[in-house]
Amino acid sequence: YICPKAMAKLGRWIKDKPFHVASRFVLELVQMVLEMTANRQSEAPAAKVGILIFLAMAIRAHPECLLPHAHIIRTNPRFHAPERINTILWIFCQSSISSSAAGVGLWSRALLPLMSSETTSQKTVSGSLRFLEYALAPRGEEARIALEKRAACIGGSEALVPVAALQTVLMLAYQSETGGAIRLRKLYPRLRQLALAAGGRSGATAQTFLKSTLELAETTEVASEMHSQLGQNVLWCLGSDPENIIPMWRNLYLERLNCMAPFMRWLHKHWDHPDLEGL
Repeated sequence: YICPKAMAKLGRWIKDKPFHVASRFVLELVQMVLEMTANRQSEAPAAKVGILIFLAMAIRAHPECLLPHAHIIRTNPRFHAPERINTILWIFCQSSISSSAAGVGLWSRALLPLMSSETTSQKTVSGSLRFLEYALAPRGEEARIALEKRAACIGGSEALVPVAALQTVLMLAYQSETGGAIRLRKLYPRLRQLALAAGGRSGATAQTFLKSTLELAETTEVASEMHSQLGQNVLWCLGSDPENIIPMWRNLYLERLNCMAPFMRWLHKHWDHPDLEGL
């Protein structure tokens, strides 16, 4: 039997805790739940249900509480082993229920790196895509504004979708014709919008993004569909910080001129930035 009054008190208790305290506490609960699900005889059924309910309450009260621990979840196999991935996805869904931004952030930090690993199981890849589709699903105007506002708050490596993660998405989405790649391709425009949201982006972001975009165009067998995405990214960089990016563009362009002919032909064909004439 789970006492509703006790659960309500616990809910108020965790909601009033500072973020850093709640974050550490939730991580300990997650570890407990993973051990509990691995050992089905460890707790009585009612106790298991109570712990799961309290974990869900705690995460929904502090939806971004797992973001500081995403690297642990990503690198420690005890968290993302194939037999535990469904539990992790359920836990992540509790964050996304309260905040789409938390869900997207967890995906880009913890699940996307797993999807790009050759050793990751198809079960994990498929589950990660389903979670991203859920996190990005429309939930009304208020939720959309909250997601975009959060995406614009911080740039660099702490961004909701760092530009490095966006490049990984681009490679996974356009370098094959698997079902998963096609699904990710449909989600890429929204992820790009969040990664390049105005507000938290600096000139350093544009410089990093331009360099990695040209490296990707140079070193990858780029599908024709990918030229459009790479070209749009180059144009975004040039337009976002012209004073610093244009000199950088000239140097990088000349260094790669001989090996980037297909990409450069696309860029020339679609050039429609009158403010950047003369490049």
